[in-house]
Order: sequence, then structure tokens, then C-alpha cells
Amino acid sequence: MIIRHTTRWVALSVATALSGCTCGGPRGQPAPAASNAPGTAPLPDAPAPASSVGGKWNRDSFAFRSALAEVHDTWMSVTLLDREARCGEQRMRDTDRAIQLVVPTGPDNDLYSGRWLALPARLHGAGVSDAPAYGSFCRFDRVERTKGGVIRGRLEMSYRTGLEASSPEYDARGSFEATVCTATTTKASMPQLDRSASVAGTVGGQPRAFPTFLAFVHKLPGGGSFFRLKGYARKEVGCYSEGPNTPYLYGPEIGAGPEGKHFEGVAMPARWILQVTNEKFGERSVHAGDGAGWIRVESVELGKGGVVRGEMMAATVGEDDPTWSFEVGGKFEAAVCDAPYGMIAPP
Repeated sequence: MIIRHTTRWVALSVATALSGCTCGGPRGQPAPAASNAPGTAPLPDAPAPASSVGGKWNRDSFAFRSALAEVHDTWMSVTLLDREARCGEQRMRDTDRAIQLVVPTGPDNDLYSGRWLALPARLHGAGVSDAPAYGSFCRFDRVERTKGGVIRGRLEMSYRTGLEASSPEYDARGSFEATVCTATTTKASMPQLDRSASVAGTVGGQPRAFPTFLAFVHKLPGGGSFFRLKGYARKEVGCYSEGPNTPYLYGPEIGAGPEGKHFEGVAMPARWILQVTNEKFGERSVHAGDGAGWIRVESVELGKGGVVRGEMMAATVGEDDPTWSFEVGGKFEAAVCDAPYGMIAPP
């Protein structure tokens, strides 16, 4: 779904997903465990299995007691609640603490099941709206796409909102088994794009290549680090080069992950934004469509002179204005750059 925004067209986020019974909206190697049967009627009598996910919520201990899921055509949501709840009781109360995980079906329509993913976690009842992907990891080990089915998985999340030791902090980890309350037939959330060569594609209907990629390493306030990828349409872009570099791709934030390997070899959903210019409207940020961003990191060397290698895809699925449409994909080698905490990247 696409909405018009003051910065032109952008993808609809999941910011309103926790406000009602229908949850989520996408932001992602075994096949799913059950059939892909349609059906959208709620399942009000199905109890939600207990969840073992718990931890600290701004330094207060908490535990989630139920987990509910919804399967839609191009995405799935799992909502963890700190109270007993059945299907139809997902609507947030003022006193609720909840975490929602939203994963797109991906280019293979497999909901990225069976692997650890760097996936943002939406928070309800916290001082922040979500925990970023570099500090939120989950996996879906069992995915049944039918009403009354089971979504079984695990969550590991740790996020401090500021540099100070007193900054609000949210930690959660454990396994969950969610009841599927609604389900419908799923399909791929994005196309399979060409990844046989370096990153290239079409931007605004014109061919465009992105020969330069950089990986900016950010230090986290509680220790550790993550890297953010950017890809440029010029060859001579350095870590701190100045001057106009538009168009450029603005990529995902990737932390070390639960296994400390920065998700090497794992295909997973990723948020990509393309910064573009137009003679009439000036410069704009154009988001890839919901669930239409993808990455696989093949190798990570974050030391001095290091390189991050991998492949990516991103597309503006559903965009009806060719001026702000793009489809790009391919392999990249990103030189590693240090970036102070809080710095996104040089222009």
C-alpha cells in the first residue's frame, strides 16, 4: 500500500499497526510447515499459548503471557502481550506492554522462516515506538498459514535509547508460540531482481548503476557496533568525501546478531531508501515498497581496510508514478568507514 507524503511517495509504515485488532504491515530456509489455505474470519475461541519472552522494560521486570498472529497476503505479524489474550483481544489497552514483529513474505514467499533475522520490534507502552533492527533479532521456526495454526519462534532484543547510562533501556528474550487468528493466501512481497553483476537497475525509468558502496560502522552506547550500508552512483566516493552524491541508496542497519556473525550468508528483509533528484521537485527520499527490500551479507571484515560483501534488491512495488520508481539489485563490495555515534553518514 502506498500513500502520498510531503516528501512525495513513501511506503506505508507499521506505525498504526498496534492501534486495533488487525496488526502490522511490513517493513524480513525451510519451507513453511503447513498449507497456504485462505480465510480471513477471526478465530475468537482460540487461546493464545503462553510465551516465555521476558526481561526488562525500562528497568522494570516483565513477562509476556500470550502471543497472537495474523497472516496477510504479503506479510505476517506476531504480537506478544503481557496479559492473557485470545483472538480478537489484540486491541491495545493503556496499561499494556506489547511487542509486535512484522515480517514480509519476501521474494520467495517463505516469510524468511528458519533463520535469524535483523528485524525491528515495535513497542507499545514504552517511551519509544520501536527497537531498531541492529538491536532486535528474531526467527520463525514454525509457520502455519492457516487459522488456528501456530507460529513458533524466538526473540532477542536489547536497545538503549541514549548515550547516558540512565537512558531508558528495553531488553527481551525468549521463545513464543503464537496462535494464528486470521489468515489469507500469501504471495511474494517483491520481485526477484537480477543479482548476477554489480548493483544496477532502473531509476525513474532510466538505467542506473551504483558502483560504489560504503559500510559506516557505528559504535553503540552500551558497547558493540553495527554497520549501515550506502551505495552511490559515482565511483570516486570516499568515506568522508564532500559534494553532491545523489542519487544514492541508503541501506539497512546490521548488528552482530545473536551469533556474532552479522548474519553472514542469511537472506533477510532490509529497508532501502533511494535519494533522488528531479528537475521539477528537487531532491526526495523514495522508500522501497513495503516488504520489497532484501539483503544477503556474504562476508564481513570490520577492521581497518575492511570490506563488507553481499548482494541486495529493492523496488518500489505498487508505485504509480514512474518519476519516483526504481528497481535495483546486484552484488556489492562496501569499504568500511568509521562513523561517530549519532552520525548517519557524510553527504
